[in-house]
Amino acid sequence: MESKKKDCWDKFAVVSPFLIFTIGAILTYCISQKYQQRQQEKDNNYKQIDLLVKLAPYLSSKDPLQNRVAIYSIRALGYDSLAVEIGASINTIGAREALKTISSDSSIPIKSRKIYIDKWDQLKKIPPTISVKDTVQYLGDENGNLILTAEGNPIIVEGTPLRNENGKPLLNENGKPLLGK
Repeated sequence: MESKKKDCWDKFAVVSPFLIFTIGAILTYCISQKYQQRQQEKDNNYKQIDLLVKLAPYLSSKDPLQNRVAIYSIRALGYDSLAVEIGASINTIGAREALKTISSDSSIPIKSRKIYIDKWDQLKKIPPTISVKDTVQYLGDENGNLILTAEGNPIIVEGTPLRNENGKPLLNENGKPLLGK
C-alpha cells in the first residue's frame, strides 16, 4: 500500500513543474496583454491631443466652414466620439452642421452614426453659439425666420430663439426674438 502512495506522489512530482510553468506562462501573457492595451490607449490619447492642438485654430474659428472641416477631419481619422464631443462642446453653426450632416448620411453604417444621431437630437434643443461678426449677416425670410448667410451660403437654423455669443436673444426690428425654422 505504501508503494501506491509513492507512485501517486511520484506522478505529482513529474507533473507539477509542467503545471507551474504553464500557469506562469499564462499569467505572464495576461499581464503583457494588459500592459500593451494600456500603452495603446495612452498612445491613442496622445494622438487625439496632438490632433486637437493642430485643429484648434479651425475649431475656435468663427467661420462655420472651418468648424465643419475640423469636425469632418476628426471623424475621418476614426475618432467618432471625439468629433461628437468637440462638436457639441463648441456648439457653433459649423459644428452643428457637421454633426447634422454626419447623423443623416445613410452611407455611414447606423452603428457608427448612432452617437451622432443621439448628440444631434440633444443639440437641436439648445440654441447655437452665434458670433456677431461682419462675415455673418442676419436676414429674415417672409415668415420671420432667421436665415444666416456665411460668405454667401444661406443657413436656416432650427430650434429655439437665437442668441448671440453673450447669450442675449437676437431681436428683429419690432423687438421680438428671432426664431429659427
